[in-house]
Amino acid sequence: MQLYAERQENFAQMITYDQKAASHAISNSIRNDYVSYIDGILSELEAAGCGGNTCELMRLRKTLSGKHNASCTMPTKDSNGDHILSQGSLLKAWNKFLAEKFDCPPSDLNRSREATVSPHDSLSDQELSETLASMKSGKAPGIDRIPIEA
Repeated sequence: MQLYAERQENFAQMITYDQKAASHAISNSIRNDYVSYIDGILSELEAAGCGGNTCELMRLRKTLSGKHNASCTMPTKDSNGDHILSQGSLLKAWNKFLAEKFDCPPSDLNRSREATVSPHDSLSDQELSETLASMKSGKAPGIDRIPIEA
């Protein structure tokens, strides 16, 4: 709120010519952003048409007609400041963000790791059956796609 009040005060202190110039600059900036957004949608529309992606064609048509879902948050900008105009681009931006966010920091790359199990240890049949018996049934299988019940 303070920033808004400061800008309002600065605008009030400008002479009429400067106020008009500032208003025109803001209007031009808004218009240019909108044109850039529409151009991006049109290029995505063309790519979806060439690729035969009817689902994306319908979504983009609704976006252009103003009949899109109210929960749509487009346009969003990526880390470079470019508009993200498709779900695929948004997914790529999120993947890039999360990879950078949760990547192993350089300081951890050379850190020694504590070994809790030696490579020479083996799992006995009794340990395996006790572990499987302690796990809850009906849960989703792991990366090996073998359910607990198997």
